[in-house]
Amino acid sequence: MIEKVSDLLQALIKAEAQKIEEQDIHHRVTIGNMYEGLTADIISKSLFGGLDLQVINNSFIKGKKGILSKEMDVMVITGEGERLPYSDQYKVEPEQVIAVIQVKKKLNKQQLADAHENLKDVYDIADWETITPAQQEIYRDAFRTICQKDLIVDGKIREDFDNETERQVFHMLFFEAVMPVRIVLGYEGYTTEHGLRQGFVEYLKDNISTLEKQKGGFSPLTFPSLIINEGFSLLKGNAMPYIGPMLNGHWIFYFSNGQNPLMHLLEMIWTRLSYLYDIPADVFGEDLEIEGLNTLLIGNPVTTDQMSGWNYDIIETSAQELEKAANERREWEPVKLSFDQHVIIYALTQQETLSIGEIPKLINKDDTFDTAGFVRTLFETGLLLNENGCMRLATVLCRTLYTPEEGFFAADDKTGRFSRWLDKQLAAGRFK
Repeated sequence: MIEKVSDLLQALIKAEAQKIEEQDIHHRVTIGNMYEGLTADIISKSLFGGLDLQVINNSFIKGKKGILSKEMDVMVITGEGERLPYSDQYKVEPEQVIAVIQVKKKLNKQQLADAHENLKDVYDIADWETITPAQQEIYRDAFRTICQKDLIVDGKIREDFDNETERQVFHMLFFEAVMPVRIVLGYEGYTTEHGLRQGFVEYLKDNISTLEKQKGGFSPLTFPSLIINEGFSLLKGNAMPYIGPMLNGHWIFYFSNGQNPLMHLLEMIWTRLSYLYDIPADVFGEDLEIEGLNTLLIGNPVTTDQMSGWNYDIIETSAQELEKAANERREWEPVKLSFDQHVIIYALTQQETLSIGEIPKLINKDDTFDTAGFVRTLFETGLLLNENGCMRLATVLCRTLYTPEEGFFAADDKTGRFSRWLDKQLAAGRFK
């Protein structure tokens, strides 16, 4: 369903944007209003009925002590906003806002800066200290996915971390869960995925902090959740839903993609709605294809005697490599396990935790066995959490499969993806 909807919206945007251009209007504000109205109309068409959701234009978020945010081009909200006198604009409470979209007819470095500042104001304007049960679930799932650890330890919120990056991610994911999705939507501008990446990197380089001039507002938290320009996008791996893993104390957190960007927009907004409302998982379709995300930024926090902030490693990828990746899609498969790995996974389906020290005995290994190396391969499957020398399943509904031809498989079947995959393989005659 989600792919069909995104294709429809893409076609509508193309047709309606052409109508705007045919008006031959040169007044900048009027042009902006038309594109904002088009965006609001498109977003309205993508929302589920019966959920008391509204799409509003040119409106404001009420912040601390009644202070209003900067004007937000388009917002998806729950319930009704407070209408401003003699206008079609509103002011809304922070907890009402599901998504904020800043609209640009033509995206360039200056417009990126403007959109980033506006969306950063979403963070600045409110306290964002209250978390609902649904947001708590978003937060917990995201932290478990990225850090392979649980948010809750012995019934309490976690307090110990392996490194400062993990600690910062822990705090940032809280705000990512309680704040709305923040999106930049540019109708024109950069004509390639490579160009969009370079434009964003140049913007970041213009804002590098020095001892003489320190610039705030550039931690991963303040980056837009999604930047769309024509057929390309940049997106954040905060596991809501796109996953940016931890690697050796660094967070791989910002990516680009050269496929239908409206799919990413729907994935982000619908994922948020799926936690807040009882929306069936099948609205996301079979979910059996993996989109190729191209890493752009890897970050880690740094502190010196005089300043602290985030250091970013930029991953350079050629235009040719990005173009090739945009035309590639691979089929999702469950994790392939060795016999020994399967023994451990199966044991954890029967008991809640397993001490790492018990592993050699369970799989009949002697003292020469490389337990640490084996444990590392187990965590690389993404199926386990690491808690103080003990392992437990990271999955909600772990399914395993054995076939004589191909061995062992395992995956979380929380959304039914494993079952859909298996049905597809059986229909194709892969497993006899």
